Amino acid sequence: MRQLLRLLHKFIDIFCAFGLLIVTVVLFANVVLRYFFRSGVHWSDEFIRYVMIWIAFIGLSIGIRKDKLMAVDLVLNYTGPVHMHIIRFINNSLGAVFGALLCYYGILSISTMSRSAQVSPALEIPMYVFYLVIPLSGALMTLEFTRGAIRSLTVNQTVELAEKEGGDI
Repeated sequence: MRQLLRLLHKFIDIFCAFGLLIVTVVLFANVVLRYFFRSGVHWSDEFIRYVMIWIAFIGLSIGIRKDKLMAVDLVLNYTGPVHMHIIRFINNSLGAVFGALLCYYGILSISTMSRSAQVSPALEIPMYVFYLVIPLSGALMTLEFTRGAIRSLTVNQTVELAEKEGGDI
């Protein structure tokens, strides 16, 4: 199981890095074409927008995995390790529920969209393809928040996090 998670994490990291590289190359090429040749690639803006959306949604799981999401930790700064691990467990559990709901309603949305003939204007790809990231991101969020909730149940992990963040124990 750990090997499978490592493989998934590596794939997500590579996907986000490669996506940023592709966006940078396409954007740079389009700027050069517009500036020097007075004509750009007509699909580049739409392509860049959708790739950046995919990177943001998929990259969210990286932030959850590394515990780097923005948080208001005022309460955590004034609690001991016992309360800290309870608060982290509740936070991660609620995040997992949100991810599961995002996945569920994303699947419902995609099933509705797949029956329509709507395509993107420039790329002419069915719109439901771009929205596939919503349930995928929800599933990845659920996975990472569930792992965080399980990690928060061990007091040692909570004590290490508190020491790393400079909190009182």
